[in-house]
Amino acid sequence: MRRFAFLVLPLFSLAWAEPASAQTTNVTPDPLHLQRKASVPKTRPWPIDWFQPQEIVKGGAARGAALAASPRTIDAAALRAAADYARSHETQALLVWRDGHLEFAEFAPGIKPSDRLNTYYMHFPVLTLLYGIAQKEGRIRSIDDPVGRYITEWANDARGKITLRQLLNMSAGLEMYFDDPDPTTKASRMFLSADTTSPALEYQRVEEPGRTFSYNYLIPELLGIALQRALGTTRYADYLSSRLWKPLGNADAAVWLDRPGGKPHFNSALFATAEDWLNVGKLILDEGKVGRRQVVPASWIATMKTPSATNPNYGMMWLGKPYVSERRYSPDPRYRYKVSASAPYLADDLVYLDGYGGQRVYVVPSKKLVIVRIGLTRRDWDDAALPNAILRGTK
Repeated sequence: MRRFAFLVLPLFSLAWAEPASAQTTNVTPDPLHLQRKASVPKTRPWPIDWFQPQEIVKGGAARGAALAASPRTIDAAALRAAADYARSHETQALLVWRDGHLEFAEFAPGIKPSDRLNTYYMHFPVLTLLYGIAQKEGRIRSIDDPVGRYITEWANDARGKITLRQLLNMSAGLEMYFDDPDPTTKASRMFLSADTTSPALEYQRVEEPGRTFSYNYLIPELLGIALQRALGTTRYADYLSSRLWKPLGNADAAVWLDRPGGKPHFNSALFATAEDWLNVGKLILDEGKVGRRQVVPASWIATMKTPSATNPNYGMMWLGKPYVSERRYSPDPRYRYKVSASAPYLADDLVYLDGYGGQRVYVVPSKKLVIVRIGLTRRDWDDAALPNAILRGTK
């Protein structure tokens, strides 16, 4: 496999939100919170080993996809153009899969195919896939259930009437999560404390659910808490392993726990290899199948790709159509992060998984194409540049 030759610069951001005013509480930070805050790495990106403790998500036998033999189905010049863009934006891994074959793979210096990488918020679509499985198994009765059915602390609260579907569509009407360095705030405690559930449940409803799309870092935490409650004594990592990771043939992955034996951070910190993410993309490409096995219901994949009532570019994942030149994650004026697309996608059916700063899995069913890009965070990421470069070369 080829390797990128460029200087990997230290860029990192923990969240796509801009800091807000501190929302202090009377809660004293716990010792693990203070320890983590004191040990925050001075360089960026933060090493994965800092995120402790971790719980292993057991995989199956890693497939070790080999590069396709020539002739390939994507023009070599198109692949070079895509690789050039990836290199210029500090990419650690670039994989291109087309119609049953790995056609291109490059890794940055120091990065091995077997390395687990940080894809930030791409954990959320994996959690969403598990919801489709859990609903089929009857662990989740319906995604139109009120969340208060599972998060009983909200059962007699207006927040408990928010449906799982509204959470999955990012239209829950809850106040936004914003990074905050003050260790007494609910945001800081949700990220660093030994109990991330309690601060997540402190967030309030600020408008009628189902009215406004707002991509909120809080939402996956709530969905993860609800799913874990539905699973009973089955640990999330074990459920992810048996229902998704092993059937995909992925290598062992890891999730970050709030404390030893505690719960995962559901909005981020699923550490996996680039090929693992390729297999997730192929699962979506193949409408939930791995080989002949239906791992995720095809109807659920279709639901994930159906535009929501509050955003035509988002169902339960991001959709490439209709074209928007500047994609905003929230109308909240404090939330200034946005991603540009210099041109419409060259395939109307393109969908993608989105992690902060250009972490992407692009899926194009009409071209039988999956593209994985993992790298250092770039706020100047052009969402159209990489997939369109490759799509121009498809035959």
